[in-house]
Amino acid sequence: MRRRWGWLSIVLTVGLLFTSACRRTPSSKESEKKAHIELEIVYKRNQQCYAISSSEQDNSLYSFNIAGQPVFDEEGQSVTARALAPGMIVSLEYDGYILETFPCQFSDVSEVRIIGTKSNDVEFLTSQISEMFHSCGISNIACWTVSFDGESFLSAREKRALEMILEEKYEGAMVTCEPKHDMTDRVGSIMVSVNEMTDSSVTLQIRVEPGLDQTLPMERSISASLQDGMWTV
Repeated sequence: MRRRWGWLSIVLTVGLLFTSACRRTPSSKESEKKAHIELEIVYKRNQQCYAISSSEQDNSLYSFNIAGQPVFDEEGQSVTARALAPGMIVSLEYDGYILETFPCQFSDVSEVRIIGTKSNDVEFLTSQISEMFHSCGISNIACWTVSFDGESFLSAREKRALEMILEEKYEGAMVTCEPKHDMTDRVGSIMVSVNEMTDSSVTLQIRVEPGLDQTLPMERSISASLQDGMWTV
């Protein structure tokens, strides 16, 4: 009888220790370490956001899908994906893996948090350049160069993002911002001249030379003001 009670007490003790260990062991989801990256959204198309890193050493272009993702504003309040706009600085939470695609993609985004706002410079210039092509697209010519004159409107990383986004927008075209050497006459050129710029306004001119015989250059003067972080013509 004593032996039976002895075995029973051992079984109960082992069971209690196992239960206690299970309670202390976090679930697989809880034990997963989440990574964070700070990004500037430079372009948004439907549910897809294109962004660059806040780090000056990182020249990659990233993209992430915001459909169904938890999004929070600067006060920590839950908002819809519509609240995300070009120019916003966000903190992206993901599983730590980045897919080697073009643009780079995050394998498992779990949260997007708005942490700041700046002007939508890349998205604004992308749309203004695109409006210069009414009947034909950039992809009608294999190579394009984009040069800048006057005051600095885009940073080096934003220029890199501009050429990548134009290549995405016009599939098949190769776009180079600030070429390091002269290109051939068959290459189309886009010149962005910033004539005047303040904290809340900009006046610029876009000149497009298709680089084709008997095709006249196209020019457009643009005056825009900054309203709630968005350039408005």
